[in-house]
Amino acid sequence: MHPESCLTPKATDEGKIDTLSGKSILGDKWQYKELLLLADPEEQAVNKYLDDGEMFILSVDDLVVGEAVVKEIDSTTCELMNIAVLPEHQKHGYATQMLSHLASTFSGRYQKMLVGTAEPLIAFYERAGFHVDHVRANFFVDNYSEPVIENGVTYRDMTVLCRSL
Repeated sequence: MHPESCLTPKATDEGKIDTLSGKSILGDKWQYKELLLLADPEEQAVNKYLDDGEMFILSVDDLVVGEAVVKEIDSTTCELMNIAVLPEHQKHGYATQMLSHLASTFSGRYQKMLVGTAEPLIAFYERAGFHVDHVRANFFVDNYSEPVIENGVTYRDMTVLCRSL
């Protein structure tokens, strides 16, 4: 486990350099509830993987703006269960940098990383080196008590993507 490591500094729109640090969280992961529920809207669903998952936070100038949770599936595979960036900090490349950081962090431990998502985010993950592996039919219908709706679209199936590490 890498308790703390740094991500590559990134130039902001104003041309300043933000200091980014990726830190593994060992204590109360629910202190980042706002971020966790951005990516997975139901606490019960998050509870299924949060205790067993390894959580990382992304800080920009001492402000936590993102998080990610990765869980071991088996000795060769891990799955990115949750990744989110605060809305006001999106579109700055932070999620992409987090994916890169996670890939390098887990490359010595696993051969591949999976991530499950819905249609709008497939292209984002493909740009980060993932490819479509399979579809979990009716995942959002069968695993959530309420319909999962984003931007007017009701999610039904989960697309699972895979990336070699």
